Amino acid sequence: MARGNINRVARAAASGGSRTYKESTPWGYYSVLIVIAVLGMVGIVFSRIGMQARAVAASTTTSVPASALPVVGTSWKEAIGFDICGTFQKNLPPSSNTSTVGITTDGNGIIDIAPKSASESGSKATLGYFVNHYTGLTLTSNTFQYPGQVEHKNGGVCPGLKGKANVEVWVFNSLLDKTGHKITTNPDGLKLVNAALITVAYVPSESKITQPPSATALQIANTTVPQTSSPSVSVPPGVSLTSGIGTAPVTTSPTTAKG
Repeated sequence: MARGNINRVARAAASGGSRTYKESTPWGYYSVLIVIAVLGMVGIVFSRIGMQARAVAASTTTSVPASALPVVGTSWKEAIGFDICGTFQKNLPPSSNTSTVGITTDGNGIIDIAPKSASESGSKATLGYFVNHYTGLTLTSNTFQYPGQVEHKNGGVCPGLKGKANVEVWVFNSLLDKTGHKITTNPDGLKLVNAALITVAYVPSESKITQPPSATALQIANTTVPQTSSPSVSVPPGVSLTSGIGTAPVTTSPTTAKG
């Protein structure tokens, strides 16, 4: 080999190889980075889905800490109203069994929660207990009957409103809670606690559910009548506590359906 050719080969070796090698793209390295980025995004998506699922479960639960449930000697109040096809009905007449039952109403749209025995205290103080001890009132996940009126079943219709009507039960944690939470479990097991509000509705699914008109009566009752104090505990959204006492009276209007 000529000396000139030998020198050129030596210089090429000293410079690290050919131009073609130096300009090659490290595709393997970039591929690894892309895979890592994709896996990270997938993890974030599934994490958000899990958080949303847990939030929905918490907002519809009927479980309440034992310390937030009434006992014998408790005297609490919880508002309740009945919305049929966009119109709140008159308050239930006074209970006729107040001498033997401690969960009753005086006819003012308020459930008086004053257990007389262990059979209606603690976890047994439920919306179902109140309903079952009020003559003419029935309520399940599928049916609802206000005393003296026809029975309503899921899939019915409301005159003048679009969509099929269904039974819904909503809980507002306090007078300050204007949004409320829909109970998706059996309403029979909904725990009764202090200073919350319940709206039982038979309306199309897109209807806006509001606090019952007796919210004002609840405000007055809690600011003028001494109540047995209820503990301060943290519970999931969708269940009631004693917040909202002392706020300005709430004005409500009949429920209306969307679109």
